[in-house]
Amino acid sequence: MLKYVLKRILYMFLVLFIVVSITFFMIHSIPGDPLTASVENLPKATRENYYARYGLDQPLFIQYIRFWKLFFTEGSLGESLKYPGRMVEEFIYKYAPVSFGLGIWGLVIGVTLGILLGIMAALHKNRLPDYLATLIALIGTCIPAFVLASLVQYFFTVKHMWFPTAGWGKPIHYVLPVLCMTLGPIATYCRYMKSTTLDIIGQDYILTAESKGLRRPTIILRHVLRNTLMPIVTMLAPSVAGLLGGSFIIESMFAIPGLGTYFVKAINSRDYTMVIGMNFLFTATYVFSLLVVDLLYLVIDPRVRLEVKQNRRSVASNVPDEQ
Repeated sequence: MLKYVLKRILYMFLVLFIVVSITFFMIHSIPGDPLTASVENLPKATRENYYARYGLDQPLFIQYIRFWKLFFTEGSLGESLKYPGRMVEEFIYKYAPVSFGLGIWGLVIGVTLGILLGIMAALHKNRLPDYLATLIALIGTCIPAFVLASLVQYFFTVKHMWFPTAGWGKPIHYVLPVLCMTLGPIATYCRYMKSTTLDIIGQDYILTAESKGLRRPTIILRHVLRNTLMPIVTMLAPSVAGLLGGSFIIESMFAIPGLGTYFVKAINSRDYTMVIGMNFLFTATYVFSLLVVDLLYLVIDPRVRLEVKQNRRSVASNVPDEQ
């Protein structure tokens, strides 16, 4: 088991290294550089000092080596080009909790409601609950986030003035952004749970449980939810990864000081270090969530543990004995 976990961790670091390296060379392949507009009116010697400070006067490969050397020796992602004197990790420490807090509320509420609506739609197929759940899922799938945010802002802040249009720091500021972020997960998990539940409730073991007199809530908790848990865990991995960077539209429209807002600004201003550092964080979150999912497989499903053990025994049995 330990060997399996260590192998997954090794793959995690390998994927992280490859993705960050690709991001580094892609962002530097954009014509021009982020300092041209800000230093073009300065004397030549001053411009050269600026380029030397950030290492932009060096060949690209030297800049690449310098990035990893700085990371491994000092644990730093570099200094922002748009905000001189501020390191990328400062932005991460300050604004990641904002994006994560906003995203986790949207994900938890969206997944919970999506699962409940999906089960309700399956148990009441071709009836009013099914139609309502399908309508909500359709709206969540078809309406873009910025359109939904605009509608919500107009109705709840302009027309009725129940909530503030923008701002951050108070519980009331969470309501509208979280509302906009829950609709996507609700649609995704509702559609999945409906189709999966319809498939499961037609299985022989469900019919056997019903014939034994088990009550419907017991069947749902013991059999339906249990058999849909593994795929749900798989779907949660990319959802968790999107907590930090996937809400940048909502953050921009509600003036929320999160990582998504600064990530978009960094791309527009070609802030190399900020883009690479943010992508480093997003990639690390994604691969770490995949690692957690793999470990949860071992805990939730005994068949996975059995498969790992069988593979280990198979490898051991194929090793020739020493003569």
